[in-house]
Amino acid sequence: MDFELLINIAILSKPNANQKDILQKLLAVLCYTLMPPLRPSEWLSLKLVEKDLKDEDNYLNIKTGKMNYNNYKTSKRWGNVHIECNDELLKAINMCYDFLGSVDGYKYLFTDNKEQPEIIQNSNFTKFFKSIVGFKEMSPNDIRNLYCSTIPFDTSLEERAKIATIMKHSIQSQMLIYSKYNKNSYPDEDLGVSE
Repeated sequence: MDFELLINIAILSKPNANQKDILQKLLAVLCYTLMPPLRPSEWLSLKLVEKDLKDEDNYLNIKTGKMNYNNYKTSKRWGNVHIECNDELLKAINMCYDFLGSVDGYKYLFTDNKEQPEIIQNSNFTKFFKSIVGFKEMSPNDIRNLYCSTIPFDTSLEERAKIATIMKHSIQSQMLIYSKYNKNSYPDEDLGVSE
């Protein structure tokens, strides 16, 4: 069963708060499986727009797939970052767009079910994520760590740089910090580190 069918089933069901919850859970799974995983705060702060905004904002242009990040954990080091949203993820977001909550005039991927929606906070997003079937023991940050720890050691520097840009960290972080999650993938002698 593909994600389009699941989204259509949820959309065609009787509209209620549970419907939005199901759509947001599907989007969360897709966000963390269709492209290198971003930090939860980077998904939570992402405004969904139909035309580009000022570069100070974190936004996804749902027409072009351009993702702009200016306000994120490592922004002092990396500055404003532009990345492309995965095509399948962009399609899923557009399918769910009308069902997503608005805050201060902008749609967001993850909002609560209150009459006046609010953006889900980081800690609540982790609880929300762990409520998804199959992810009970994994947080979004666990998935980020797992993703980096499973990048094959012989991956080209060009591909590593692309992944690092999307995840907004350095190649060194990929190879040294995240290597602790999979020691077999990164032999110490190849990285020049020892225990």
